[in-house]
Amino acid sequence: AGGVVDVRLSVPRAEAEEAVLITGSHDPSLDHLTDLVRPHGVDLHSTHLGSMGGVIALKKEECHAAPMHLLAPDGTYNTFYLERYLPGADLLLLCVAERQQGIISRDGLGLDDLPGRMFINRQRGSGTRVLLDHRLAGRGIDPASIPGYGREATTHLAVALAVRTGEADAGMGVYSAAKALGLTFVPVATERYELVMHRAMLDDPRIEALVSTVSSEAFKQILQGLGGYETDDTGVLRELLG
Repeated sequence: AGGVVDVRLSVPRAEAEEAVLITGSHDPSLDHLTDLVRPHGVDLHSTHLGSMGGVIALKKEECHAAPMHLLAPDGTYNTFYLERYLPGADLLLLCVAERQQGIISRDGLGLDDLPGRMFINRQRGSGTRVLLDHRLAGRGIDPASIPGYGREATTHLAVALAVRTGEADAGMGVYSAAKALGLTFVPVATERYELVMHRAMLDDPRIEALVSTVSSEAFKQILQGLGGYETDDTGVLRELLG
């Protein structure tokens, strides 16, 4: 520990200097955001470790920003967990959208229909899993009564694909994933999906371009076309000061 090592870049330096890594929750809109921000000299890379994975990556400074949507016991999103795991940090939360989460199926299944039906879940630590566990507990539904509850996928589109191909009867995901694959969707909640970053990151021109792109009308129009997103707060920054 504390030693000096030689590091060799595996890509050209110019390419590395354009890279921005976001780690955490998945959303289908991130691919579109990647395309929109590229002309501004930003090469956006996303890894899907779930919202809690994003919190930990942000704490370890292993990413530039972390997308998340973590429901707290008091019904708020994200700040409860950030204050708990990054106490004293000066953070900015950039709203991507308010998005619809629900049950994706081929035949209109809802939460109360899940016992006895083959399910495909999101991974532990994902905001979707936190939300689903909370909603099932509120209805008195034992996850053990749902076959496949322990099977995990890392993206909303992977969940929707498993349902589309008949591998599962239902899964939890965003409306845009259900729409993309022609599946039915029964809403469960509308949640705040945000990109969280250390405040000092705003001094980085790449992050400035990312924030500007999220706030753009072009991105809002894409969200509206995907379906299931409310864009009134898209681009809004809120502070969490240590």
